[in-house]
Amino acid sequence: MAVMAVIVAGMIYILYTIFFASSRPEAPKIEPVKVEASQKVPEPAVPVVTAPQPEVAPQPAPEPAEKTEPAVSSNQADNDQSDSAVTADNKKMIMANADKIDEMIEESQYMTNMVRKLNDAKGSIDNRFEDMESEVDRIVSTLKDLQAKLETVEKEMVKKKEPAKPKVVEITYHIQAVVEGRAWLEDNKGRNLTIKVGDIVPQYGVVTKIDAVNSLVFTSSGKTIRVSN
Repeated sequence: MAVMAVIVAGMIYILYTIFFASSRPEAPKIEPVKVEASQKVPEPAVPVVTAPQPEVAPQPAPEPAEKTEPAVSSNQADNDQSDSAVTADNKKMIMANADKIDEMIEESQYMTNMVRKLNDAKGSIDNRFEDMESEVDRIVSTLKDLQAKLETVEKEMVKKKEPAKPKVVEITYHIQAVVEGRAWLEDNKGRNLTIKVGDIVPQYGVVTKIDAVNSLVFTSSGKTIRVSN
């Protein structure tokens, strides 16, 4: 747009110069002064005695006198020469300005073509970038899916590597004998165990109290050991 504005401004300046050069006031022309022939004063008539004249051979008619051009003053000649010089200068200026206008038009067309080519190249680059962005988005989506699958596989592998927890067999106890401060126990597998307050009974916790009167053993887990029926 800046190039087009410069071209339009140059053309306006050239037309302005031509208009004011051609509208200069012309020098006033001096009309030639017509010189009238001096009038002849008629002479007094004199009586002439006519005598017999001899016959004279006919003479050819005199040629008409050449017309004399009116004299041109030196001021008019100078004005004509100045007008012709101004016209020649105007023609030279018009030709030079016309050449400049042609050069500016050619340059404008060249710049327009270059701008069009740059716009086409930019459009092509934009399209390529859009294609690349779409491809990157597709790759990122694929990577996310693969990452999710890998995490699932890793979790399954970790689960397989972990050793299986052994099943805990519940143990029960009953009292065989009890005295103040001590008790003799037997579990469901036939194993014997002697305990006092503060001892640990597997799966029952710490012995907190031994009631010899009622044959009861209290533990920290809340379980109570009694005499078997």
